Amino acid sequence: FSDLSTSSAAGSSIQTVYAVKDTGADLGVLHDTPANLVAQTLNSTVTPRTIANPLSVNWAAQNGWYVDLPTGERVNVDPRLQLGSLVLVANAPKDDYCSVGGSSYLYTFDYASGGAVLGQTGKFVGWPVGNSLATGLTLIQLSTKNLTAIINLADASISSLQPPSLAGGGGVLRRVGWREIR
Repeated sequence: FSDLSTSSAAGSSIQTVYAVKDTGADLGVLHDTPANLVAQTLNSTVTPRTIANPLSVNWAAQNGWYVDLPTGERVNVDPRLQLGSLVLVANAPKDDYCSVGGSSYLYTFDYASGGAVLGQTGKFVGWPVGNSLATGLTLIQLSTKNLTAIINLADASISSLQPPSLAGGGGVLRRVGWREIR
């Protein structure tokens, strides 16, 4: 399925970010009431973008949360879940088939609520990255326990931002992968 059309390069469909509890049951259409997901509302008219009135998520009684991205934005770089933050980059391509480019935004959601990461001032969840499409996202934790997002852009530039993460860094650092060396 493609949301692209001959009349708009940017597309007119809305993409959604979901955090869903695996109940083992078919939840149906995730936007519908029977799925029992909490809808968080993104305010994209302000910079940085916010979820001004986040709703609480009761994971014992509800199946998760979702947030709709602005029309035309696409998540085509793998999201990351690190230090209590769901971090992703959304691209908004130019609405012109004859030119390349667009803009990108870095989003950081509290993985448990879909709102802003706890402990920060403001309810910020989205920051502009630049006037180029993002092609890669890497997260690193500095010795200060701060999270840093390194974003590779299509114009060969690199942007780095410090998205918020849960205080304390989510626990003790440990190996999460390994490779056998012969």
